[in-house]
Amino acid sequence: MRELGWNGTAVTATCRRTGPPGTRLVSLLAEAAADLVTDPAVGRIKEAKPRPA
Repeated sequence: MRELGWNGTAVTATCRRTGPPGTRLVSLLAEAAADLVTDPAVGRIKEAKPRPA
């Protein structure tokens, strides 16, 4: 859950998570993955070329 706040100059967003550490970590990673694939910039990601051995 993101909690919006005001620091006097700008809006801030703070993540609030409850539960055991593993559950919080999985939640954080899932949110980061969703942010990545829904970002319009995702179209600029290029496939890595294999390095010569």
